[in-house]
This record gives sequence, structure tokens and C-alpha cells, in this order.
Amino acid sequence: MSAYEKNEERLRALWQELMSDEENEKSGPLENNGTSDEYQPSSNDSDSSESCEPPPRKKQTRKEIGEVSLSENIANRPIINERGSYEWYPADGKALKTFSFTEESSGFQSRLYGLYNKEAVDFFRLFVNNDILDLIVLETNRYASQCVQKDSLPHSRIQKWTPTDRDEIEKLLGIIIWMGLCPFPSMQSYWKKNTIYPNCLPSIISRNRFQVLLKMLHFNNNENLTEDRLQKLSPLIEKLRESFQQPIIPSEYVCIDETLVPFRGRLKFRQYIANKRHKFGIKLFKLCLEYGYTYDFKVYCGKSKDENVSVPSKVVMDLMEKLLDQGRTLCTDNYYKSVNVKRI
Repeated sequence: MSAYEKNEERLRALWQELMSDEENEKSGPLENNGTSDEYQPSSNDSDSSESCEPPPRKKQTRKEIGEVSLSENIANRPIINERGSYEWYPADGKALKTFSFTEESSGFQSRLYGLYNKEAVDFFRLFVNNDILDLIVLETNRYASQCVQKDSLPHSRIQKWTPTDRDEIEKLLGIIIWMGLCPFPSMQSYWKKNTIYPNCLPSIISRNRFQVLLKMLHFNNNENLTEDRLQKLSPLIEKLRESFQQPIIPSEYVCIDETLVPFRGRLKFRQYIANKRHKFGIKLFKLCLEYGYTYDFKVYCGKSKDENVSVPSKVVMDLMEKLLDQGRTLCTDNYYKSVNVKRI
């Protein structure tokens, strides 16, 4: 007999022994009359095998399930049918934690209407406020002074550096926005005196000064190095998020979705999304209000080191941190549907 046949025979014997033990348990205790080992059933215990079986469990109806108190959680009361398996019923919602939206002053704050003349530059200053401009001035001057100390060329352009101020940085940002609206063949074309390039930039700022400012433009101290991939932009991003949230109070319905900022430069967390119009860029998660207003945003820099929390759950928790337990309704697509998000 081979080893396979011996193993098969052993398993068959174990199975027969197991089945015989189950039959003995169902037959109940045996009565011995002292004369024979054979079991002689009497009239009183004719139904002993049936009496030893546990009573069947009562199947709960939907009506009984609906009579649960508000303080009792239905999920902690398993519903078992007669066959001993679980059954699922439609949730009645009585155990859910509900909040009513009571914010009466939602929307754009009316006190801001009297502070501005409602021109384009006023809306720009509403978001790019003095705190952001002061940050850019401080870090730009600091980086320029560091470059002056390191540069050993006596006739380089950086050696003639003069500290910048808030007005000059505001002009720099305005020129950059205007260049995006009026593209010219090259950077030098904006300062050419040829009549084919009509512009007023030479009367605002010189070309050399603009190029030096653009080169020295900084938003964080390079001496404070961290593991954050956005360490160059972190202070600016935090102040922009604060300025976006200041003039408006969210209404009842908010939405979280992602967007892609076109970018084809060298960047470690640059994303590629095939179904987008611009396939390469920087991915942003945005918390938007009615009419498309961006209330908050988060730059995606790759997967975090915390493996216990998924990316959609972390995005929802970070963007909704200040709006939880206030009765608001969050609208998302199926990418953000997870157990952790549903527990919020």
C-alpha cells in the first residue's frame, strides 16, 4: 500500500469516527437495564432525541427591528434566522448621529463690501493680502543677501542688489499675470522699443531689475531644511489657505474633488493622468463651495508614510477638519467612499 493510500485510509477512519460521535450526541443518554448492553427505549423517552435539541431561534421581523430605541445601536444586535445565519435588513436610520445646519450667516461676509471699491485689483488684494506680500519681501531679501555673500564675482548683477519692498513685489506679481494674458515670443520682447511690441513695462520696471527679482523670489528660508516636499512653498500655501477662508462662511453643501495644474517641469510629485486635457501637472485636492469657490486646497505630494490611513480618508479629514459636526453635507465621487470616511 502506497503512502497516499495509507493517508486516505486514515482520513476515512477519522471521518467515520467523527460522524459516529455526532450520532451518539443526537441520540441522547443511553439507559442500561443491567442485563444487556443494548439500549431499550421506554415510552417516556421516546421523544428524548427531540427534547435534547435546542429550541429554534425566533426570527425577528422588520416590525420588531423598527422598535429599537434611539440609544441602541442596531449594528450590535445580530439578526439570526432559523438556520443560524445572519440576515440583513434595510437600515431605518434611527441609530444614526444627525446634526442640523444652523449657520445663519453663511456666504460672503457683508462687512467686506465697504472695504473695497469692487475693482479687479481690490479682489486681487483680498486674497494676496499684506501678510503674503510681507512674507515674500522678507524671504526674497534674505535669499538675496545669502547669494551676495556666496557670490565671489565682483561685477555680477547680484552685487548691485537693493532690498525690495511690498509695492515692488506687488508690481512683480501683476506683471507676471499680465505676461500670461499677453504672451510675447521671449522675455526680452516685453522691453523692446519696437512698435510691434506695444507695452508699458519699461516705464514700470527695468528688465535687469525684473530678472533679478524673478531669480531671487523666495517664500521660505533655505537654511530650515525639512523632509517636506513643499518646504519651499509651505508658508505661502498656508497663508493662501487662510486668505481663501477669511472672506466667506461655507453654506450647508460642500464638495471635495481633485484638479490638475498643468506643469511639465522637473518635479518629483508630478502626476500623469491620461484622461485629462493636460496630462502632466500638479494634483490638487480642493474643497469647493457653491458657484465653484475654492474654500480650501491641498497639494498632493505622493503617498504619506502613514500606511494605516488611505489617501482619500486623509484628504477628507484634512480639508473638513474645521467643518465637522456642524450639519453640513459633503458631496464626493466614488473615489472618496471608504469605511473611514463614512465614520466621520
